[in-house]
Amino acid sequence: MNDSTGKIYEFGKFQLDAAERLLFDGEKTISLAPKIFDTLLLLVENGGHLIRKEEMLDKIWAESFVEENNLAQNISFLRKILGEDKNT
Repeated sequence: MNDSTGKIYEFGKFQLDAAERLLFDGEKTISLAPKIFDTLLLLVENGGHLIRKEEMLDKIWAESFVEENNLAQNISFLRKILGEDKNT
């Protein structure tokens, strides 16, 4: 899952460096576990487009069997890191 080498994505106050696998919040680096980073990268690369849950599971955990809950946990963690307000 690393076909975006060299790309830097910007969204809100964040920058995502695909090649270095780093997330920045302004000047601060936010450490993400590999699969959580893969989840965020897939979402950012496909911004504005629908991604089916099955496609996400296949791309993030290629050739591995995981439960849907793994994806839900990754997205929940990303919401906390990125500061999504649960009341919106």
